[in-house]
Amino acid sequence: MQNPFIAKARLQTLRHTLPVSQNFIEDGEKDYIPEGYLFNELPVYKPITRLSDNIVESMRMLSDIQKLRELLPGIDCGACGAPTCRAFAEDVVRKGVSPEDCPINKSKKEK
Repeated sequence: MQNPFIAKARLQTLRHTLPVSQNFIEDGEKDYIPEGYLFNELPVYKPITRLSDNIVESMRMLSDIQKLRELLPGIDCGACGAPTCRAFAEDVVRKGVSPEDCPINKSKKEK
């Protein structure tokens, strides 16, 4: 979801860079935006950075993330599917994956 003003400016820029045959506006409408680009309801805000609604639980989870982060290799390779080792640790604490899903730690244990 973008800021509506930025989205409108980008649509106008796109309209100006299209060939003239696609850029024709009927009835002299100056600010025409195709119907598919408009929406009737605003999206519902859902915070994705909040660990929990309870502050005590959030602090416990943050502590667990930091402890697990120290056990990970820290090379941010992305082989596990998370962009960084900290993001992987957060996924583990949020019960999305298992700590054994780190391929680097798996290869170290197999040796």
